[in-house]
Amino acid sequence: MDSGMLGKIYSIQACEGVGYWHMAHSFVRGNWRNSDETSPMILQKCCHDMDIFLWLTGKHCKSVSSFGHLSHFKPECAPEGAHEHCTEECPAYATCPYSIERYLHHARNNCFGWPLDVVSPATNYDDFRRDLLAGPYSRCVYHCDNNVVDHQVVNLQFEDDLTLSFSMSAFDQRGRNTAVMGTEGFISSTTDESTIRVVKYNQGIESYEEFNTEAETDQFGHGGGDYILVKELVDLLNGEVSVASTCIDDSVESHIVALAVEKSRELGGELVHINDYVKTLN
Repeated sequence: MDSGMLGKIYSIQACEGVGYWHMAHSFVRGNWRNSDETSPMILQKCCHDMDIFLWLTGKHCKSVSSFGHLSHFKPECAPEGAHEHCTEECPAYATCPYSIERYLHHARNNCFGWPLDVVSPATNYDDFRRDLLAGPYSRCVYHCDNNVVDHQVVNLQFEDDLTLSFSMSAFDQRGRNTAVMGTEGFISSTTDESTIRVVKYNQGIESYEEFNTEAETDQFGHGGGDYILVKELVDLLNGEVSVASTCIDDSVESHIVALAVEKSRELGGELVHINDYVKTLN
């Protein structure tokens, strides 16, 4: 993008598939289920996406609009006869995709890392099961005190006529997918395939090139990102600044954009101008 090989960039499409199980664990039963206690979904889960967009474009966001709803994880969507706590006695236990059987399956196989270590510090099946049944992670996903959205769409208007559309869904398992479209080519990336594909429009003939982005380090820590983040912090302290480094002002700006997006959603999709919104915060 910086080299200009894509020409003038006018459009970006992006989506984040949170995943049905991650949604249930973190945003229905878990710590970030209720925006009155923590923060809205677009800030809690998608502030990373806002960070990426501002960094990729190198431009300021001027205005936003958004629609989003909590449509599925609520009592009226519960299977008939569903209990308030997920146990084998519930008639939906064997078929519900959000059954605690997923936790117990991992525990039986001695896999006590994330997300089980959030549920309990136990490292044996019996103790883990006891803690699970006694705690909030055994609640039925249709009978929790959650209020954050499970799907949301966002439109961002940047400087220089650049527009970006973003979608977040609890029911998409593909991770993050992004397409950057320019007048002379486009880039697409999918985190589940760990590739970046570049298409160049050369004299009317399309040429393709793919890059493997799979990290050679710890894959569990956000695809190797956690390791790289710490490494770049150490490099920065040693005076080495990478192209990925950003300052605190960038992070503040991306948070403001996320909060403005939530304001638009609360107003039923009303256009929110960033400069006007900032004035309301002062």
